[in-house]
Amino acid sequence: MKYILSVLILFLSLTLLAQPGRLLHNYPSSGSIGLQDTTYAINGLLKIPQTTANITLTVTTPMITGEDQDFVIMNVGSVPFTMNPGGVISPGEGIRFRWSGSNWIPAGIGNTGTSRSGNLVMASPNGSSGYPSFRALTSNDISGAGGITTEVDPVWTSVSSTYYTKTQADGRYLQSFTETDPNVPSNVKAITGTNITNWNSAFGWGNHSGLYALLAGSYTNPAWLISIPNSKVTYTGLNSQYVGGDGSLITFPSIPTGTVTSLGISSTDLSISGSPITTSGSITANLTTTGISSGTYFGTFTVDTKGRLTASTTMGAATAIASGARNFNQAYQISSTRYTTISVSPQVSCTLSLTGGQAGEAILEISANGSTGWIFCSQVASSSTGTLTIGLNTAQISGGELRQNLPPGYYWRIRTNNTTGTPTFTFSGGNETTY
Repeated sequence: MKYILSVLILFLSLTLLAQPGRLLHNYPSSGSIGLQDTTYAINGLLKIPQTTANITLTVTTPMITGEDQDFVIMNVGSVPFTMNPGGVISPGEGIRFRWSGSNWIPAGIGNTGTSRSGNLVMASPNGSSGYPSFRALTSNDISGAGGITTEVDPVWTSVSSTYYTKTQADGRYLQSFTETDPNVPSNVKAITGTNITNWNSAFGWGNHSGLYALLAGSYTNPAWLISIPNSKVTYTGLNSQYVGGDGSLITFPSIPTGTVTSLGISSTDLSISGSPITTSGSITANLTTTGISSGTYFGTFTVDTKGRLTASTTMGAATAIASGARNFNQAYQISSTRYTTISVSPQVSCTLSLTGGQAGEAILEISANGSTGWIFCSQVASSSTGTLTIGLNTAQISGGELRQNLPPGYYWRIRTNNTTGTPTFTFSGGNETTY
């Protein structure tokens, strides 16, 4: 029955669209359907090919004003337009209007002015007698005492009790099953969910081809060796071949043959004798001399880029410095080019009398220029202070050796420092040594 109703609705809609009717025109602006359109045929069809949007049209009074006149306005254009009354007419839809004697009434939409939706049929109101219009199908449109009622399928009623769901407690569903297909190998049947998970994990690691190679071993099948990339396996099948880095067998290159006619040595740093040899003999190579004879040397040495000693200076004898030959607080230079050693012996004499005591220091210093930047090396100090009785004087004399090595060009001096009173300073002598 449902299929019959749908076919009926489709047939009525297609019949309405297929009617020739009267084709009007696109209305570029809102207004009334013109006077040339006022001659409506009773039960006629007007088609409007509307292409201008947002247009509202009204229907004028018919020339024949009797009741029960009607016609249909169909939108055969591409945009919707509004009929007043009637509401919006979308492309492909239509509204039937009925003349009540005083005004046009849209049939099938109940005077609400809303647009239509769903499947409509041309039928009298609610299945009873009266003026037909487009409206939705109701249960009263079906003849019979009960109209459209719920179907009770006798076939389903008789078999519904044999159908079941898995949640039923009576156990009438398939609860277990054992595969007995003889065509499936037993090792395939033994695959478990854990096996599948492990295989999927291994597959996710990617292709490991060529990433591994044997570290050691031996084999006599060259074809097998060739199939192992980067193999460290040694092949013992042929003595004239070896295994390459890609696993392939490579033949050793041939050693060229020939006759040696001469053998010699050439050098710019060695003294060569006996070279070349053409038949038999010996070659002698000696280091060339650098101008320094053998012996024991002290002092400054010069070495070339090959590590050979090319020059040196001998250590000179110590030169004595007589007592009083050097002044205090004065700079002296021993050598401007060689290393030297200075050794001096100053004395500091301090007297204690009724008027007071004395204290002082003799300090050995060195300097690169003899005027500034003096560097302390060592010192001799003496002190005689305290309280004396009438008619008694005492003297305290202190001395010692002060020694220091000097780089080339350095100066030395003995600087005096009076700590208390005015002690007496004496230069006792010394010596200078040049390397």
